[in-house]
Amino acid sequence: MEINDKISKFSLKFQDKELEKEYLKWHFTGSLKAMRNGCFYAVFLLTFFSIPDFSLTEHNKLFLILRFGILIPLVIAGAISTYFRLFEKYGQFIFSSLSYLAGVFLLYEAYSELPKYSIHFLGFGILILAIYYLLELRLVYAAVPTISLFITFLLAGFWQPHFINSQIIYELFKSYGFFYFTLILVGFFGSYSQEKLKRQSFIQQNKIAELLHNVLPIQIVKEYNEHGFSKPVLKNNATIIFTDFVSFSKFAEGASPQIVVDNLDRIFSKFDDIVKSKNLEKLKTIGDSYVFAGGLFSGSNQLEESLEACFEMVDYIRKGKNEFIEATGYDWTMRIGIHIGSVVTGLIGKWRFLYDTWGNTVNIASRLEGASETNRINTSKEVFELLNKSNKYNFEYRGSLPIKNMNPIEMYFVELKK
Repeated sequence: MEINDKISKFSLKFQDKELEKEYLKWHFTGSLKAMRNGCFYAVFLLTFFSIPDFSLTEHNKLFLILRFGILIPLVIAGAISTYFRLFEKYGQFIFSSLSYLAGVFLLYEAYSELPKYSIHFLGFGILILAIYYLLELRLVYAAVPTISLFITFLLAGFWQPHFINSQIIYELFKSYGFFYFTLILVGFFGSYSQEKLKRQSFIQQNKIAELLHNVLPIQIVKEYNEHGFSKPVLKNNATIIFTDFVSFSKFAEGASPQIVVDNLDRIFSKFDDIVKSKNLEKLKTIGDSYVFAGGLFSGSNQLEESLEACFEMVDYIRKGKNEFIEATGYDWTMRIGIHIGSVVTGLIGKWRFLYDTWGNTVNIASRLEGASETNRINTSKEVFELLNKSNKYNFEYRGSLPIKNMNPIEMYFVELKK
């Protein structure tokens, strides 16, 4: 299903709601470290700006009590909240609110020291920049507190008792007001561009991840992303299935490449859908051979799911026989071999690497497929012994298949009971 990855120009939200949810989770994971670092820097700066207040006048004592008794504990609480599940939902709001409270506190201190110059006016400007660029807040959660703080700055100036000396407020608004307004504009458009780039980056990462998931099993992709490699693993109870088409080489020699590729693509795409629907793993295609497996990641051997997939593949080929013959002039009939046992799995190569399986189980499944017949499923004795007691299947003994350097393999055709 194609995903609508268009972004609204104003809200910067994805039009696809599910994609927006995925982005919010992705952004949350990526911004956690920045938010925690922001809390650390906030505590450091609040402590640093407290140095002038240690003169211990009654006025300064109040600032110290407010700062170390209320604001810094709130910031620390905000940092602790990042380790709780609810933070994913409310984290942006929490840090947006904390940013506004910190700004109000700085304004209170700055205005309280008028008509003298206060370093807290500078700290207020630093806070505006930090809200936009340090905390990695999404645009709306950065814009609301900064614009609200600017309005608070203006209102607080009008309400000051020093307003009687309007020249002080005029100079304050002319210098710091213009400075803050410029910071907010730069921060807003910078944050807008930054979030837009992040969303575009998220889309690209999604496409790359989707491409990787189409090539490799999800579990292998996760392992490779986390560790940079994937360890070979022994699977003791895996089901391996080989399929191919009877006399396909002769057909391919005489048919046009376009007809061959188009019809193989159509059939193998259907096989892909069947394999995915059973939560099995496609391993590879080799010419007209389609190879897949069960029991590699599920915790069970997925033998019955594998057989169901085989039956659906054969049914698809049988039902489409006339249509395929009309389109290609070739009677598309297939053979299937299935065996269960131990395999080694892993990634091979550094360039265009492939996830594959190795071992006698793979070799036996391939030989069983070669010894099968038109639209039949050829199984080993191991498969027969596991499913013989089931009421779903009929087994037909076929004799033994000699294999070089191994004991002969007893074979059974399997069909669904009618």
